[in-house]
Amino acid sequence: YCSALSRLVGPEGEVVLLDVQQSMLERALARCRRSGPGGARLTPVVADGACLPIDGHLDFALMSWMLHEVDDVAALWRRLATLLTPGGRALVIEPRMHVSRADYERELAPALELGLMRQDIGTILFSYATLLTAPDHAERLEQ
Repeated sequence: YCSALSRLVGPEGEVVLLDVQQSMLERALARCRRSGPGGARLTPVVADGACLPIDGHLDFALMSWMLHEVDDVAALWRRLATLLTPGGRALVIEPRMHVSRADYERELAPALELGLMRQDIGTILFSYATLLTAPDHAERLEQ
């Protein structure tokens, strides 16, 4: 997904790649760089899912087939909620072959408790997929 996101964001933006494995980050960076110039600045970060050592804010987060690997899902959602801009979105994709519907719902529950709004997406192959949106400023004031 790195190459496509980099092109969408464009040369003025940044794509932060986060993985627990340095080797996976290196592979993703190499694939993205092979796709050619004109994309976003790429920032690799080695970390587990709960700490998210990212400065600033995120307009979009993609979590593809990884949430079930995180030990403290609630901590991840608490941190991500502080990073998402008002109206920012997180796309969660989880594999149906490894994650039951009940487990998927448990993974999403902390995000919903924090006020992220849910929209299920049913078109990603072999996966559950949900788009979560952070409340805008007005909605945050009402909470």
